[in-house]
Amino acid sequence: MNKLSKCLMLLGLGGILSHPIYAQELTEECGSKMSPAQEQIFLSTLKSRQQFTVDFTQKSQRSLPVQHHIIRRSNGTGGLDPAEIPNLMNELNTYYANANIDFYECSSVNFIDDDTYYDFQTSQESALASAHEVPNVINIYYANTVMSGSSSYCGYAYYPGGPDRILMKNSCALNGSTLIHEVGHFFSLRHTHGGTPNELVDGSNCATEGDYICDTPADPNLSGKVNTACQYTANEQDANGDTYVPDENNIMSYSRKSCRNVLTTGQYNSVAYSALNQRQNLGCNQGGGNCVATVSNFPYSEGFEASLGAWTNASGDDFDWTRRTGSTPSTATGPSSAKEGNYYIYTESSSPNYPSKTAIFESPCFDLTSVASPEFRFSYHMYGSAMGTLRIDVSSDGGANWTTGVLTKSGNQGNVWLDASVDLSSFKSNQVKIRLHVSTGSSYTSDVAIDYIAVGAKSACPVTVTNFMYRETFSFNNIGLWSQSTSDDTDWKVHSNGTPTVGTGPSSASHGSYYVYIESSYPTPAYAKAIIESPCFDVSNMSSPELRFDYHMYGANMGTLAVQVSEDGGQTWSYNVWYKSGDQSNGPQISYLDRIGEVIDPGFTPDYELALTHQEPWIEGVVDLGRYASSSLKVRFVGTTGSGVTSDMALDNIRVQSAPCTKTEEVFPYYENFETNIHGWTQETNDDISWTARQGSTPSSSTGPSAASSGLKYMYVEASGQYNKTAGFVSPCFDLEPMIRTSRGWEDALMPFDLVISFDYHMYGSTMGNLKMQISDDGGNSWVDKWSRSGNQGNYWRKQSITIYQYTNSNIRVRFMATTGSGYYSDIAIDNFAISAPINITLTEPAIDAGIENTTIKLYPNPSKGISTLNFGDYDSNAEIKVYNALGKLVHETIKQEGEYEKQLKLDHLPPGYYLVVISGDGLDVPPKKMIIN
Repeated sequence: MNKLSKCLMLLGLGGILSHPIYAQELTEECGSKMSPAQEQIFLSTLKSRQQFTVDFTQKSQRSLPVQHHIIRRSNGTGGLDPAEIPNLMNELNTYYANANIDFYECSSVNFIDDDTYYDFQTSQESALASAHEVPNVINIYYANTVMSGSSSYCGYAYYPGGPDRILMKNSCALNGSTLIHEVGHFFSLRHTHGGTPNELVDGSNCATEGDYICDTPADPNLSGKVNTACQYTANEQDANGDTYVPDENNIMSYSRKSCRNVLTTGQYNSVAYSALNQRQNLGCNQGGGNCVATVSNFPYSEGFEASLGAWTNASGDDFDWTRRTGSTPSTATGPSSAKEGNYYIYTESSSPNYPSKTAIFESPCFDLTSVASPEFRFSYHMYGSAMGTLRIDVSSDGGANWTTGVLTKSGNQGNVWLDASVDLSSFKSNQVKIRLHVSTGSSYTSDVAIDYIAVGAKSACPVTVTNFMYRETFSFNNIGLWSQSTSDDTDWKVHSNGTPTVGTGPSSASHGSYYVYIESSYPTPAYAKAIIESPCFDVSNMSSPELRFDYHMYGANMGTLAVQVSEDGGQTWSYNVWYKSGDQSNGPQISYLDRIGEVIDPGFTPDYELALTHQEPWIEGVVDLGRYASSSLKVRFVGTTGSGVTSDMALDNIRVQSAPCTKTEEVFPYYENFETNIHGWTQETNDDISWTARQGSTPSSSTGPSAASSGLKYMYVEASGQYNKTAGFVSPCFDLEPMIRTSRGWEDALMPFDLVISFDYHMYGSTMGNLKMQISDDGGNSWVDKWSRSGNQGNYWRKQSITIYQYTNSNIRVRFMATTGSGYYSDIAIDNFAISAPINITLTEPAIDAGIENTTIKLYPNPSKGISTLNFGDYDSNAEIKVYNALGKLVHETIKQEGEYEKQLKLDHLPPGYYLVVISGDGLDVPPKKMIIN
């Protein structure tokens, strides 16, 4: 028999003294070494265990079943008191929580009333286990004594590769460390001294000797060498002559049992690795099914980032589900990336896996008995013209019987990740299993993918906000849909103007009249916490959601402000996703002033005077919510006051929106013909179907182009089987602030001018739908229709150009929204998309009198409502002034007479926009000035 460990029984004997300081402990050797097979498993996984780090996410947690067996006399007397079992379970859970493990009882205690086993001999183990062992759980047997012949053991367990079994002597089970010690062996931990004490004190061979763990010090075997004060009393040296300094408190040592109370980080990492990778079979099954693992802590999630987790491929089907990152091998089917993280699982439908071949993937068992309104949530991807069927089945008896088709999805769902949920309320038991059943379609274009699986209580988050952008400015002198937490010390208060205390808080709102703030003066104590929670936000249809808010943290005693996120309606909250601490006022602020002392936008004022003013600024905070883009969520602000009264902090102008457009494309003219890739263009997520790159004709006759407008490829929407469906195609961001190019050597004027979007489109078919071109200047939060066409436009490519001068100071996105018609004769295509600036103003260089110095001319205010002044300094000669609009058209001209030093430009009759002011005169050499009318 191959026991896991040699266990010491150390009994203090008051009358036997072999050391002047402490009583000699009696040593009871127990068990034998690893079997060769178990040692081979240990060594083959050694490197992986040494490199492993505990992952404290829900997906890596293991809930492990235990079956306790108490051996009593045949008449039912004796044996371990069953009232001790909860204490033992608490000890296990306390010690091994740091390995992200928890233990639960598979079922009630099994009493074995048999004199044969009461004083247990190892020779009886096979018969005992055959009669009472529960498969796939940790079986712990408690006997009056545990003997091997005449040798008495405290207990023993098996390393991975052996039975799921631990034997314990009753008295040792209650000493506070031996059961923890044996469970350590069960999860691959060796004694700290190893098989022989060859580990060197300097740690140079810690990975290959001793216990093979480097944060446990070298151990010479502490049996009989630790006194009652838990001090190592020997003076042994290693092979280098260095004196051992062992850890007398380590659970896996041969120190006194009363001294052992520590496991190291390295030991916990090794245990966690073993639980996840070597004990996957553990799972409580009380029915006729096959629960190989049981999950009892919720919410549970699995993203397949590290492995398949506790999910398994079923037998009896045609092929397996596969874990993958990136795109699937076949074109025109499968996702290009995971929904969450980097990995997902999918079914590859290429030959020989079609037609109508099945792949089944089964979950671990879930104990849902304590979960109110449980549900199964997941993301799926079913893109392909020959798409088959995804079916969700549920079992409440561990897989013995199945309810099939509780949810079914069939056919092409578009090239997008979608979310779905299954109500599990009617399946509440302690052995619920879920299986994913896929049947492929008629060809290889039927890859199905799954990601971001979750099981737990139905979201307590009632979907309150679904339209974005969302903004809260507390403008009605209340907190709107927000709520005050009841688990804090004080509240956020709605306020206008300045806060009561000098030297802290804002003087006004950042947006409108009201804001919320924490008052840090009496009676609010120092370091008081105030929490304000948002309504729920359904951001599942937003491609890049973000939270933006204005915060104000001015004061010498300023505390901290944090943002946290919840995906379960506020039941649990993330760690801080955003955090600030201390005074954020940043001291004096530089502002630009115009001639009459009005502060203006510094972004347009290279010629303006500077003024130094003191402000306590509102600052914008930004939180990327992209990782939560598939869910409903809540956010909360957690403010904590500082040590004194100057720690008022405030919030205002809270927004949830798509991330603003960033400046990704700045090269003009911009051109995209989709020949090699879609280069930053993306599929809209809030639509029905997707755009596809195509070469040659579309599959259907009498609709669609036969070739690209130029080159080989174009983008199109396939209408077959997708009637009255929408497809959105979104551009990258464009920065529309290019330069006017002049024919002289002046520095470019940075004057935005008229821009044109052009593209080719093809809309041929008797049941043709419609196509729109839209623009967004807020990152996709809102869209404006700029062009549209409906109905059959003939079997040829048409060209279209649209001016976009009103966006010339914006970052924009462009979106094509196609809607198929009532039949398959409605394929829609686009090609040759471009943004260009066709107008190029050429200015005639004025003559320069070498005897006159160059003159600085100032234009103010700028921007203006249309009335501005040109200040010519000391230049008193005549000057010609011409004003051009963004199209390059002359819209105003006037003359500055000799002796005038200022000239008013009265342009309030002109529409808002960008203008160019060109000044010429004797001896003048000044670049054109941009002017903005708003």
